[in-house]
Amino acid sequence: MQCAALHPIDQFRTFVVLREKGKGAEEKEAAFFVTPLVVRQRLKLAVWPLPCSIV
Repeated sequence: MQCAALHPIDQFRTFVVLREKGKGAEEKEAAFFVTPLVVRQRLKLAVWPLPCSIV
């Protein structure tokens, strides 16, 4: 059984919540089976305001 990949915005939101809970990058990578690069890319989205339709 394999889970479907999350949309990048959903990954970003989840990574932000995990960061606020004090989780490290390694824990995010392991939980979502992604590379350190993906975690960094998603968290860089934090500098951009989300469109109202996504929020």
